[in-house]
Amino acid sequence: MSATYRVAVIGCGRMGATIDDEMDNFPYWVGPYAHAEGYAACPRTEIVAGVDPVPEKREAFAERYGVPRSAVFADHEEMLATIQPDIVSVATHTPLHCELSCAAAEAGVKGIYCEKPLSGSLAEAEKMIATADRYGVKSVMGTLRRWSPLWQKIRSIIHSGELGELSEIILLTGGSLLHTNSHWLDLARWMADSEAAWVMGTLVGDVSSEADKATAQDHGARGYLQFENGVHLMFAGPALYYSLDFICSGGMIRTANNGRDCSMWVPDPDLYRGFHMEVPFEMPGLASQTLGAIEDLLQAIDNDTQSTCTFEDGRAAVEMALAFHQSHNAGNVRVDLPLQDKDFYVDAR
Repeated sequence: MSATYRVAVIGCGRMGATIDDEMDNFPYWVGPYAHAEGYAACPRTEIVAGVDPVPEKREAFAERYGVPRSAVFADHEEMLATIQPDIVSVATHTPLHCELSCAAAEAGVKGIYCEKPLSGSLAEAEKMIATADRYGVKSVMGTLRRWSPLWQKIRSIIHSGELGELSEIILLTGGSLLHTNSHWLDLARWMADSEAAWVMGTLVGDVSSEADKATAQDHGARGYLQFENGVHLMFAGPALYYSLDFICSGGMIRTANNGRDCSMWVPDPDLYRGFHMEVPFEMPGLASQTLGAIEDLLQAIDNDTQSTCTFEDGRAAVEMALAFHQSHNAGNVRVDLPLQDKDFYVDAR
């Protein structure tokens, strides 16, 4: 019989507990979406504790998920010492991720599910990775698109060679680099199956007062990224639309509306070079990406393997986002990766 794991959620707000109440705005997504909702839906996990500094959130969490009032805490250290959970979800704002993750690893948990982005700096990301490695803790990231049936199907098509070699990814996106676009940067890297080599870009908004500061605010960006294998990413955000196109040597896949719509195109043999025709593309069924991440983490713990998206992958997304900031601050120049400044910090909320 498979083991059941005892789970504590740190951060009982939107991503930790309540975002499913908003899902009517996303009819093409399937819950559960919040961390706690995912654990509640998983037969192999039991929510045994919650942590939040806000009393009203603790009370609501306890009532919603059937957790005893004695097992909701204002302080994570008290919870870790008292409850000793197997898995901890870190569902707080980004500036707390490093402290909470490291504390959980040091307390002896088996797995950590961290909300995106992993951190605001490479120094924090590398501390989180090193601490998890030191204590043998498995990790999974909240960059959930890796567990979407649509993106999995697109990646399978691209890597099958059916459309030839992937050469270009074109991304229009809303939101800021770390808070929102850690999703899309991670997805692009996963699709390209390569590490980022260099970035050149510009931030969007009034950032003139931040250029010489050690800590910057999280901004959107426009620019260009090249992966080590030669795949290019053209990046534009914040934009009015969410679309992601994959251009291959023998066709292309076009997505729109944050993955709600997708089409596939191949060269039209009857028309001039460069003209394409649409071919059938069957949309896959929907599935909870949160539940997929949780089940992936459980499998990693069970089998002493790694999840599909670990802290290392989270670090890579953070580095790409920070590279856009550093390119902008240096005058929109090319910035080679890996980045040398590990302490540069972006305050993602």
